[in-house]
Amino acid sequence: MANEFLVNGALCTCKLGTTPGKLTVIDNQFFKANGDKLVATTQTLGTVFDPPGFGVCKMNPSTP
Repeated sequence: MANEFLVNGALCTCKLGTTPGKLTVIDNQFFKANGDKLVATTQTLGTVFDPPGFGVCKMNPSTP
């Protein structure tokens, strides 16, 4: 199984969301990949997408 890494600025989607979110890595300032981009870790939690979330949820449209 190959290792996969998400870096700062990665465009992420949710299969039940309506819009993508841009990842903002704020917890790691040392590990970099893909040039000089910070790598997300398992501790990258909280509001890390811009815009927050993935738009309207297709499973429950009344909840963003």
